[in-house]
Amino acid sequence: MAGSVPIFVRGWIDDPGDIDVVARGASWRKVASLGEVWVKPATGVRRVRLFGGDVEVFNGWFPFRWQVDRLIDEADTFHGVRCVRLDVVVTTKQMLARPRDREHLRIISERLSGLPASLGLPVPQRTQETQEAPDDRWTGDFVVDNGIAAGGEIR
Repeated sequence: MAGSVPIFVRGWIDDPGDIDVVARGASWRKVASLGEVWVKPATGVRRVRLFGGDVEVFNGWFPFRWQVDRLIDEADTFHGVRCVRLDVVVTTKQMLARPRDREHLRIISERLSGLPASLGLPVPQRTQETQEAPDDRWTGDFVVDNGIAAGGEIR
Protein backbone atom coordinates (compact mmCIF):
# COMPACT_ATOMS: atom_id res chain seq x y z
CA MET A 1 0.00 0.00 0.00
CA ALA A 2 1.16 3.51 -0.71
CA GLY A 3 -0.22 7.05 -0.76
CA SER A 4 -2.11 7.83 2.44
CA VAL A 5 -2.78 4.23 3.44
CA PRO A 6 0.41 3.90 5.55
CA ILE A 7 -0.72 6.75 7.79
CA PHE A 8 -4.32 5.51 7.82
CA VAL A 9 -3.33 2.04 9.08
CA ARG A 10 -1.41 3.71 11.89
CA GLY A 11 -4.64 5.44 12.93
CA TRP A 12 -3.26 8.91 12.25
CA ILE A 13 -5.98 9.89 9.74
CA ASP A 14 -9.62 8.84 9.47
CA ASP A 15 -9.85 8.42 5.70
CA PRO A 16 -7.11 7.73 3.15
CA GLY A 17 -9.29 9.11 0.34
CA ASP A 18 -8.52 6.21 -1.94
CA ILE A 19 -6.35 3.13 -1.72
CA ASP A 20 -3.11 3.12 -3.70
CA VAL A 21 -1.55 -0.30 -4.20
CA VAL A 22 1.84 -1.05 -5.73
CA ALA A 23 1.98 -4.52 -7.31
CA ARG A 24 4.54 -6.59 -9.20
CA GLY A 25 4.87 -9.92 -10.97
CA ALA A 26 1.91 -12.29 -10.81
CA SER A 27 -0.07 -9.86 -8.63
CA TRP A 28 0.27 -7.09 -11.22
CA ARG A 29 -0.62 -9.47 -14.07
CA LYS A 30 -3.78 -10.54 -12.21
CA VAL A 31 -4.83 -6.96 -11.55
CA ALA A 32 -4.08 -5.97 -15.15
CA SER A 33 -6.57 -8.62 -16.26
CA LEU A 34 -9.32 -7.05 -14.14
CA GLY A 35 -9.60 -3.66 -15.81
CA GLU A 36 -8.33 -1.22 -18.35
CA VAL A 37 -4.61 -0.53 -18.03
CA TRP A 38 -3.51 3.07 -18.39
CA VAL A 39 0.09 4.16 -18.78
CA LYS A 40 1.79 7.45 -17.97
CA PRO A 41 4.10 7.94 -20.98
CA ALA A 42 6.62 10.05 -19.07
CA THR A 43 7.32 7.28 -16.55
CA GLY A 44 5.89 4.08 -18.02
CA VAL A 45 3.97 3.44 -14.78
CA ARG A 46 0.79 1.53 -15.44
CA ARG A 47 -2.42 1.89 -13.46
CA VAL A 48 -5.66 -0.04 -13.12
CA ARG A 49 -8.61 1.58 -11.34
CA LEU A 50 -10.97 -0.72 -9.44
CA PHE A 51 -14.17 -0.16 -7.47
CA GLY A 52 -15.00 3.08 -9.23
CA GLY A 53 -11.50 4.45 -8.68
CA ASP A 54 -11.51 3.91 -4.92
CA VAL A 55 -8.65 1.45 -5.43
CA GLU A 56 -5.81 2.24 -7.82
CA VAL A 57 -3.17 -0.39 -8.50
CA PHE A 58 0.16 0.65 -9.98
CA ASN A 59 3.09 -1.36 -11.31
CA GLY A 60 5.48 1.32 -10.01
CA TRP A 61 5.61 4.33 -7.73
CA PHE A 62 7.57 7.36 -8.89
CA PRO A 63 10.10 5.13 -10.70
CA PHE A 64 12.61 7.95 -11.08
CA ARG A 65 12.87 7.73 -7.28
CA TRP A 66 12.14 4.11 -6.24
CA GLN A 67 12.33 0.60 -7.66
CA VAL A 68 9.11 -1.34 -7.12
CA ASP A 69 10.89 -4.41 -5.76
CA ARG A 70 12.63 -2.39 -3.06
CA LEU A 71 9.41 -0.57 -2.13
CA ILE A 72 7.64 -3.87 -1.58
CA ASP A 73 10.55 -5.80 -0.07
CA GLU A 74 11.35 -3.04 2.43
CA ALA A 75 7.73 -2.25 3.30
CA ASP A 76 6.46 -2.10 6.88
CA THR A 77 3.72 -4.56 7.83
CA PHE A 78 0.63 -3.58 9.82
CA HIS A 79 -2.03 -6.17 10.60
CA GLY A 80 -0.71 -8.26 7.73
CA VAL A 81 -0.81 -5.37 5.24
CA ARG A 82 2.43 -4.20 3.63
CA CYS A 83 2.76 -0.43 3.49
CA VAL A 84 5.59 1.62 2.05
CA ARG A 85 7.89 3.08 4.69
CA LEU A 86 7.11 6.49 6.15
CA ASP A 87 10.13 8.07 4.44
CA VAL A 88 8.54 7.10 1.11
CA VAL A 89 5.21 8.59 2.20
CA VAL A 90 6.89 11.81 3.33
CA THR A 91 8.94 12.18 0.14
CA THR A 92 5.90 11.46 -2.06
CA LYS A 93 3.76 13.99 -0.22
CA GLN A 94 6.54 16.59 -0.35
CA MET A 95 6.79 16.09 -4.13
CA LEU A 96 3.01 16.32 -4.70
CA ALA A 97 2.44 19.16 -2.20
CA ARG A 98 -1.34 19.12 -2.58
CA PRO A 99 -3.37 20.59 0.30
CA ARG A 100 -4.12 17.14 1.75
CA ASP A 101 -0.43 16.20 1.40
CA ARG A 102 0.62 19.24 3.39
CA GLU A 103 -1.92 18.33 6.08
CA HIS A 104 -0.67 14.74 6.15
CA LEU A 105 2.92 15.97 6.48
CA ARG A 106 1.87 18.07 9.45
CA ILE A 107 0.21 15.05 11.07
CA ILE A 108 3.22 12.80 10.44
CA SER A 109 5.54 15.44 11.88
CA GLU A 110 3.46 15.80 15.02
CA ARG A 111 3.17 12.04 15.50
CA LEU A 112 6.86 11.37 15.01
CA SER A 113 8.25 14.26 16.96
CA GLY A 114 5.53 15.21 19.39
CA LEU A 115 6.37 18.78 18.41
CA PRO A 116 4.30 21.30 16.50
CA ALA A 117 4.55 20.80 12.74
CA SER A 118 6.51 24.04 12.39
CA LEU A 119 9.35 22.37 14.30
CA GLY A 120 9.23 19.06 12.47
CA LEU A 121 9.26 18.04 8.84
CA PRO A 122 9.20 20.82 6.28
CA VAL A 123 5.78 21.26 4.73
CA PRO A 124 6.13 22.46 1.14
CA GLN A 125 4.09 25.38 -0.06
CA ARG A 126 2.61 25.52 -3.51
CA THR A 127 4.33 27.83 -5.91
CA GLN A 128 2.44 30.07 -8.30
CA GLU A 129 3.21 27.50 -10.99
CA THR A 130 1.54 24.66 -9.09
CA GLN A 131 -1.26 26.76 -7.57
CA GLU A 132 -3.52 26.08 -10.55
CA ALA A 133 -2.65 22.38 -10.79
CA PRO A 134 -5.58 20.02 -10.29
CA ASP A 135 -5.58 17.87 -7.17
CA ASP A 136 -4.81 14.71 -9.13
CA ARG A 137 -1.43 13.40 -10.23
CA TRP A 138 -3.12 11.38 -12.99
CA THR A 139 -4.54 14.23 -15.05
CA GLY A 140 -3.19 14.71 -18.51
CA ASP A 141 -1.21 12.65 -20.95
CA PHE A 142 -2.43 9.07 -20.56
CA VAL A 143 -2.85 6.41 -23.15
CA VAL A 144 -4.53 3.06 -22.88
CA ASP A 145 -1.92 0.32 -22.72
CA ASN A 146 -2.97 -0.91 -26.17
CA GLY A 147 -1.75 2.40 -27.59
CA ILE A 148 -5.11 4.12 -28.16
CA ALA A 149 -4.86 7.72 -27.06
CA ALA A 150 -7.16 8.86 -24.28
CA GLY A 151 -8.42 12.40 -24.37
CA GLY A 152 -9.30 14.67 -21.52
CA GLU A 153 -8.97 14.13 -17.84
CA ILE A 154 -8.57 10.67 -16.41
CA ARG A 155 -9.64 10.20 -12.80
